[in-house]
Amino acid sequence: MHPDPLLTWLQGGFFFPYKNYKVFYRQQGEGPSVVLLHGFPAASWYWHKIWNELTRHARLLAPDLLGFGFSDKPPDYAYSIADQADVIEYLVSEVGKVDFHLLAHDYGAAVALELVARLQEKKAQKKSYFRIQSVCLLNACLFNEDCQLPRMHSLMASTFGSLAPRQLARALMNQQCRLYAPPHQPTPQERSCFLQLLQHNNGFQVMPLLSRYVYEQNTLAGKWKSALKELDIPLQLIWGTDDPMVGTKAAATLKQLNPRLKIILLDNTGHFPHLETPEKVIEHYTRFLSRKF
Repeated sequence: MHPDPLLTWLQGGFFFPYKNYKVFYRQQGEGPSVVLLHGFPAASWYWHKIWNELTRHARLLAPDLLGFGFSDKPPDYAYSIADQADVIEYLVSEVGKVDFHLLAHDYGAAVALELVARLQEKKAQKKSYFRIQSVCLLNACLFNEDCQLPRMHSLMASTFGSLAPRQLARALMNQQCRLYAPPHQPTPQERSCFLQLLQHNNGFQVMPLLSRYVYEQNTLAGKWKSALKELDIPLQLIWGTDDPMVGTKAAATLKQLNPRLKIILLDNTGHFPHLETPEKVIEHYTRFLSRKF
């Protein structure tokens, strides 16, 4: 009998307090510290295909952001990208990490940009902050004008989402699977895990609240773009070219903002490179991480 992959993941993790809530995280490996930030609607488990190999190269720290995965999912909480960045600041302080690299996907990439913007603000004010040593982003809708958000995502973020959260969350999960490239569709077991992570702690109820980050991004875009233009730390994209939601136009926009940025394009890969072509993500990210920063 095969072990339950989610139970195994949960048993290998920890919880830390944030405000009055519990946030789940995994920590493993030796070497430079890497904070991994998952997407929407996802969890730290989505990193499982690259986890073991990356632990040979780095000390990995991967939370389930508040409202996701095994973390608490308060139904009346004011979820925001800024607050999730606060969660990461608390977490890295909790585990005693001052210097770290960021590896982020989708929603997590928005949190990463918020952290980078804070870094730039602290530098300008000559105040101390964590030392973010590098940033690597996987497919992400960071600027809404560059994306084709699925209709189901927009419905979930609207007031209609709160009227039928369970039905829309299931539909959103099906939509997520359509963001994979055809050669790499998720297995039935993976689909089951996706749904279980959504259901855990009554997660369906908070999906409409979490999905409103697409509106928040519009207000933060100017700050993020300014931060990217001024960013002087290594920055890389590992980008699936067959992503129907976030195509290569989004990657090109990021390159225009910071010409030093390096783009790795993965053919026959959709929105989830770390799940679809994990061996390529491992290859390119470990090479990036091995640079002297």
